[in-house]
Amino acid sequence: MAQWPQLSREDLLHAAGLAGFDADLPLMVRRLIAETGRGVTELDMPGGSGVAAGGFDGIVTAAEHTPFIPAGTSVWELSVENGAQLKADSDYGKRLAGPNGEATDQISYVQVGLARWTKARTWAAGRNRERRWKKVHAYNVDSLHAWLDTAPATTALLAERLGKAWPGVRPVETWWTDWWLRSTTIPLDVDIVLAGRQSAATDLGDLVRSGQSMITIGGDLHADELYAFVAAVFDDADDAELKTVAARTLVVQSRDSLAQLLGQAARLVLLIPDAGLLAGLPLQHDHQVIVPAEPGENADVNVSRVDDEQVRQRLRQAGVENGRAYGYGALARRSLSALRRALAVTCAARKLIAAGQAACLYSLMVRRGCVCGAVCGCRGRVPRWGAAELRVVVGRGLGGVGVGCSGLRRS
Repeated sequence: MAQWPQLSREDLLHAAGLAGFDADLPLMVRRLIAETGRGVTELDMPGGSGVAAGGFDGIVTAAEHTPFIPAGTSVWELSVENGAQLKADSDYGKRLAGPNGEATDQISYVQVGLARWTKARTWAAGRNRERRWKKVHAYNVDSLHAWLDTAPATTALLAERLGKAWPGVRPVETWWTDWWLRSTTIPLDVDIVLAGRQSAATDLGDLVRSGQSMITIGGDLHADELYAFVAAVFDDADDAELKTVAARTLVVQSRDSLAQLLGQAARLVLLIPDAGLLAGLPLQHDHQVIVPAEPGENADVNVSRVDDEQVRQRLRQAGVENGRAYGYGALARRSLSALRRALAVTCAARKLIAAGQAACLYSLMVRRGCVCGAVCGCRGRVPRWGAAELRVVVGRGLGGVGVGCSGLRRS
């Protein structure tokens, strides 16, 4: 079994040389701060096109000191340039006041150079002797590599960027933006996923904040619907705490990867498709696990079907004509997965969505051993499905198969 994390110092240096990574570095550091910081109340660090804005590259306020984040307010300058020392001198020379003109002696200064920069410590020590800032910190590639060791969720995101994705692991934020929202012609966004579900969303947020180690979600959701509900709750949150939690939440579909992650010291939120993945793994750990409730189990959070009228209103706002919006609303009420297939951007995407749902059903059937091969516990009200037949279903998606309250059945 491979060890986590799987990114080397050389991988980081390679990343620094990639086209556009100067715009990605602020996003990486921002996630590192969100994942490992304590009491972070301000995190202003634009990435992407936002790096062109003037002023400091980042402004952070944290209640507690952690190994890489100073307590109080700190200003950050970031670079991927090989000449890290010259860039640091240039940045430092321009910064004579705080972000709003404040005196600098109560603000920490952090210079980040994703480069070898062997004299980073010497540079910081020299600047500290000037006493311009409360304290000066300088981080090079080795510092960032060490920081990533404490941040498995950010490591997973960077691994994706570098083509070294961890098997069956994906940050929930990128799953939401790259897989869920982009899979349909009309994005099934927060307003649709949480339509009529605000009470359940509040319950989940409260339980996550409480630190409860295992959170079960009821409502007979497909795996993707479960992930989307959790991701939407985080995306819709207006408090810093849940935004921080989102940065350390991973979708985990591999048992081997789950075993590795449960052994990590950094506190994570792990979103898994089935409690069966936990079989034989340690029950005592420092993480939170969000999992679908077993059939008949009293769930911690009960997720109702979406409100079809709210979905229709959102679709009309997106330009869908009334007749189609009415039909899509009814479909969403039945299942968001059905609506997602209907609105898939391409036929290939529709097949991928369906195949993913079929694979999830097959996994659940095998683990739970229902006579009919279903997850609803109908116990034989429909014909038994053999493993070979189920594999055919998985291979072709859900075409020709219906899923309802009476279990899996031939259409």
